[in-house]
Amino acid sequence: LGADIVAGTLDQSPPHGEFIGLIDIVHMRALIYPPGAEYLSIEDAIPTVVHLSSLEDKDCQPLKAALDARRDLITSLADVDETMEDLYLHAMECEDDENDCPILSNISTSQIQSSLRRMTLSKSIMPT
Repeated sequence: LGADIVAGTLDQSPPHGEFIGLIDIVHMRALIYPPGAEYLSIEDAIPTVVHLSSLEDKDCQPLKAALDARRDLITSLADVDETMEDLYLHAMECEDDENDCPILSNISTSQIQSSLRRMTLSKSIMPT
Protein backbone atom coordinates (compact mmCIF):
# COMPACT_ATOMS: atom_id res chain seq x y z
CA LEU A 1 0.00 0.00 0.00
CA GLY A 2 2.90 2.35 0.58
CA ALA A 3 1.40 3.64 3.81
CA ASP A 4 3.38 4.12 7.02
CA ILE A 5 2.13 2.06 9.96
CA VAL A 6 1.47 4.00 13.18
CA ALA A 7 0.54 2.60 16.58
CA GLY A 8 -2.72 3.56 18.25
CA THR A 9 -2.51 1.16 21.20
CA LEU A 10 0.06 -0.53 23.42
CA ASP A 11 -0.23 -4.13 24.62
CA GLN A 12 -0.01 -4.34 28.42
CA SER A 13 1.22 -7.85 29.12
CA PRO A 14 3.40 -8.76 32.09
CA PRO A 15 6.71 -10.53 31.42
CA HIS A 16 5.15 -14.00 31.70
CA GLY A 17 3.05 -13.17 28.64
CA GLU A 18 -0.53 -13.16 29.94
CA PHE A 19 -2.56 -10.47 28.17
CA ILE A 20 -4.15 -8.05 30.62
CA GLY A 21 -5.18 -5.09 28.49
CA LEU A 22 -4.39 -2.25 26.11
CA ILE A 23 -3.43 1.38 26.39
CA ASP A 24 -5.22 3.72 24.01
CA ILE A 25 -2.53 6.32 23.29
CA VAL A 26 -4.90 8.66 21.46
CA HIS A 27 -7.30 9.02 24.43
CA MET A 28 -4.65 8.19 27.08
CA ARG A 29 -6.65 5.49 28.82
CA ALA A 30 -5.95 1.90 29.80
CA LEU A 31 -8.41 -0.92 29.17
CA ILE A 32 -7.74 -3.59 31.79
CA TYR A 33 -9.47 -6.95 31.32
CA PRO A 34 -10.48 -9.17 34.25
CA PRO A 35 -8.24 -12.16 35.02
CA GLY A 36 -9.11 -15.12 32.83
CA ALA A 37 -11.03 -12.92 30.38
CA GLU A 38 -10.20 -15.33 27.56
CA TYR A 39 -12.39 -17.95 29.27
CA LEU A 40 -15.30 -15.60 30.08
CA SER A 41 -18.33 -14.83 27.97
CA ILE A 42 -18.14 -11.51 26.16
CA GLU A 43 -20.67 -10.04 28.60
CA ASP A 44 -18.40 -10.90 31.55
CA ALA A 45 -15.11 -9.85 29.93
CA ILE A 46 -15.82 -6.12 30.02
CA PRO A 47 -12.62 -4.16 30.66
CA THR A 48 -12.13 -1.56 33.35
CA VAL A 49 -11.25 1.84 31.87
CA VAL A 50 -8.54 3.81 33.68
CA HIS A 51 -7.82 7.35 32.51
CA LEU A 52 -4.06 7.74 32.68
CA SER A 53 -4.33 11.43 33.57
CA SER A 54 -5.95 10.37 36.85
CA LEU A 55 -2.96 8.28 37.97
CA GLU A 56 -1.25 9.68 41.04
CA ASP A 57 2.07 7.93 40.36
CA LYS A 58 3.39 9.92 37.39
CA ASP A 59 6.49 7.68 37.29
CA CYS A 60 4.66 4.40 36.63
CA GLN A 61 5.97 2.40 33.68
CA PRO A 62 2.67 2.12 31.71
CA LEU A 63 2.17 5.89 31.86
CA LYS A 64 5.74 6.57 30.72
CA ALA A 65 5.35 4.05 27.86
CA ALA A 66 2.03 5.64 26.83
CA LEU A 67 3.51 9.16 26.83
CA ASP A 68 6.48 7.99 24.75
CA ALA A 69 4.15 6.22 22.30
CA ARG A 70 1.86 9.29 22.04
CA ARG A 71 4.89 11.50 21.35
CA ASP A 72 6.02 9.03 18.65
CA LEU A 73 2.52 8.98 17.14
CA ILE A 74 2.39 12.78 16.96
CA THR A 75 5.87 12.88 15.42
CA SER A 76 4.89 10.26 12.82
CA LEU A 77 1.74 12.20 11.96
CA ALA A 78 3.74 15.43 11.65
CA ASP A 79 5.96 13.68 9.08
CA VAL A 80 3.01 13.09 6.72
CA ASP A 81 0.36 15.70 7.63
CA GLU A 82 1.01 19.42 7.06
CA THR A 83 -1.62 20.46 9.62
CA MET A 84 -0.07 18.26 12.31
CA GLU A 85 3.38 19.47 11.29
CA ASP A 86 2.26 23.07 11.89
CA LEU A 87 0.81 22.13 15.29
CA TYR A 88 3.99 20.23 16.16
CA LEU A 89 6.27 23.10 15.20
CA HIS A 90 4.10 25.63 17.03
CA ALA A 91 4.12 23.42 20.14
CA MET A 92 7.91 23.16 19.99
CA GLU A 93 8.13 26.98 19.79
CA CYS A 94 6.09 27.16 23.01
CA GLU A 95 8.69 25.06 24.84
CA ASP A 96 9.61 26.36 28.26
CA ASP A 97 11.41 25.09 31.34
CA GLU A 98 8.18 24.14 33.14
CA ASN A 99 6.91 21.86 30.39
CA ASP A 100 8.77 18.57 29.84
CA CYS A 101 7.17 17.94 26.46
CA PRO A 102 5.18 20.73 24.85
CA ILE A 103 3.83 18.53 22.05
CA LEU A 104 2.00 16.37 24.60
CA SER A 105 0.35 19.30 26.34
CA ASN A 106 -0.31 21.54 23.32
CA ILE A 107 -1.76 19.02 20.84
CA SER A 108 -5.25 17.80 21.70
CA THR A 109 -6.87 14.41 21.29
CA SER A 110 -9.28 15.82 18.69
CA GLN A 111 -6.36 17.21 16.67
CA ILE A 112 -4.68 13.78 16.74
CA GLN A 113 -7.95 12.09 15.71
CA SER A 114 -8.44 14.54 12.83
CA SER A 115 -4.91 13.96 11.60
CA LEU A 116 -5.28 10.17 11.87
CA ARG A 117 -8.52 10.36 9.88
CA ARG A 118 -7.10 12.62 7.15
CA MET A 119 -3.96 10.56 6.72
CA THR A 120 -5.81 7.23 6.81
CA LEU A 121 -8.26 8.40 4.13
CA SER A 122 -5.38 9.66 1.98
CA LYS A 123 -3.69 6.25 2.49
CA SER A 124 -0.59 7.93 3.92
CA ILE A 125 -0.72 5.89 7.14
CA MET A 126 -2.31 2.72 8.46
CA PRO A 127 -3.16 2.81 12.21
CA THR A 128 -2.75 -0.42 14.16
